[in-house]
Amino acid sequence: MGADAAARLAGSPTWLHLDLDVLDEGVLPAVTYPQPLGLDWDDLVALIRPLVAAPNLLGASVADFNPDRDADGTHAARVVEALESLCGSR
Repeated sequence: MGADAAARLAGSPTWLHLDLDVLDEGVLPAVTYPQPLGLDWDDLVALIRPLVAAPNLLGASVADFNPDRDADGTHAARVVEALESLCGSR
């Protein structure tokens, strides 16, 4: 799916906007509107890795992390881990 999107966008300047509430509430409850039936971390990384690796990617933004729902910082650390993993593919 991500590879298909990257192929369709090839040659066009692209910006990636990642809204973290696409993750399942059991995986990341630290968002404003947690929802069931979302992606898990592995699915999210696999989906957006081809987009991050695309040469036409200009930048990215990450939205909807709610630190008030992450008192011990566990979920913030997982977000950073996923972003580090993705940035390594650039």
